[in-house]
Amino acid sequence: MSKDYTGEIGYESLLSDFGRYQKQTPRGVGMTRKGQNIYLQFKTPNTGRKPYACGCTFTLDGMVDALKKSNKVAEALKNVSSTKKLETKKG
Repeated sequence: MSKDYTGEIGYESLLSDFGRYQKQTPRGVGMTRKGQNIYLQFKTPNTGRKPYACGCTFTLDGMVDALKKSNKVAEALKNVSSTKKLETKKG
């Protein structure tokens, strides 16, 4: 978990780590949590900003995976002009 020990244990430590990972997401893509799942929030060309499931759980490994996916989403959003193209890039 955190390298600097601040007296946090278990769930508290996960919450502080999640806050750090949220700050590392690229501009235009955010990371949120609902229950035990992590969602990526971003704005597509045809819709407003809304959360999309990324298949990552609220664990340290899930946060790392979500951060990697947020970087990929940011790159895809730079090159896309419509939602249709974004959906075809997923697969």
